[in-house]
Amino acid sequence: MSMNLLVSLQGIVFLQNLTNLDVSHNSLSSTRDIAELELLPNLTVLDMSSNRLDEEVATECMEGGRRRKVHGRGRFAMHAAAYIEQDVIALLVKLPLLAVLALRGNPLCK
Repeated sequence: MSMNLLVSLQGIVFLQNLTNLDVSHNSLSSTRDIAELELLPNLTVLDMSSNRLDEEVATECMEGGRRRKVHGRGRFAMHAAAYIEQDVIALLVKLPLLAVLALRGNPLCK
């Protein structure tokens, strides 16, 4: 599903047995666009690199005037040091089997 100009993952909830998902190089920009991911219990690999995640919520990731640095912990490993908007993390930690996450190339990664 990479390189398809996707602006939302609406409807992906019907792919309950999906384990690997590559939605890189699309136009996903907010947690609303990726909200249905949390309903995919078998997802282990997720590539959302080179999207527009963070464009609509840039100010929401600020805490006390600065971004909070988050490192890969337990359930997923990041391919780059990233500053991640809180709502995105809250959504991704609901994926119990997620082992690999790629986010590079998004505005939320610095």
